[in-house]
Amino acid sequence: MQPNYDIVLLSKILSSVRLFDGMRREEVLRLLQLMSKSTYQAGHYIFREGDMGATLYVVASGILEVRKNAGKNKVVTLAILQPGDTFGEVALVRDRIRSASVYACEQCTVLGMETKSIWAVPELAAKLYLNISRLLADRLVIANEMLFDAQTRR
Repeated sequence: MQPNYDIVLLSKILSSVRLFDGMRREEVLRLLQLMSKSTYQAGHYIFREGDMGATLYVVASGILEVRKNAGKNKVVTLAILQPGDTFGEVALVRDRIRSASVYACEQCTVLGMETKSIWAVPELAAKLYLNISRLLADRLVIANEMLFDAQTRR
């Protein structure tokens, strides 16, 4: 494992990240070796809507917002991310531009994993992609419920 991961951070990651559900400790440790650790100050963007992306991120510490441009200088907050949450998964499933921006509300640390790194360990890639599909399916269900609620309030 890379020496810059401290024990507290590792413990949080192993216990709280849904991305690693169903994986053995040694499998998670192997994936963590493929990840880079970055710290962002409050007020900085991890990436912006429209950027190209090929990296998935795990929030290790701090609070982030997922923001979407709504036109005419209006920005909508789609989600608040906390430690253990993941973002950027779509970039691993489809090569395309980022559909939203991710903004650091406070100093935060994120772990990033690029698509090419994931496929370096094919047996873990399958488990990881299964978990990504579950995360995306859950988000789709939530989005559908929000859309339904908005439609029924009209």
